[in-house]
Amino acid sequence: MTPASVTASVPAHGETVAQPLQDAPEQTEALAKVIVLYANNSGKGIDPRIGDMPQLKQPPFSAYDTYELLERADVPFSKANWGDHALPNGGKLAFKLNEVKDKKYDVAAKIQKPGGKTLLNANVKAKEKEIFFMAGPKYKDGILVLGIHFTGK
Repeated sequence: MTPASVTASVPAHGETVAQPLQDAPEQTEALAKVIVLYANNSGKGIDPRIGDMPQLKQPPFSAYDTYELLERADVPFSKANWGDHALPNGGKLAFKLNEVKDKKYDVAAKIQKPGGKTLLNANVKAKEKEIFFMAGPKYKDGILVLGIHFTGK
């Protein structure tokens, strides 16, 4: 055993006894913080409620000149259960936790069309609280874009 993997306790008699450290409990639950954006080319720019998101100004997202914030949502999910969120087009966004290691999330994600047909199945690996974007389904005269970051529940 290395010194980093032991801790000392002092019994009533004053002698020191080495005991193994307990491993941190496995994280089995998480939270996806989601922003749902409507992307189109109506010339209105980026909704100020979205904040500074440089990713939206770079390809492939720069193909749209307008981003409107439709909603913000917290989506709890776990290793045992999918967490899902209804999208404005009638589809669904869902997450299931695979693993968390060193604050890096490995998550199964899927986007479903209205009626339940899968549009996208993805395995996402992202650092805690680091936002990433996914292009979603068609919506009105544009598409939905989903901004997502993961955190502990």
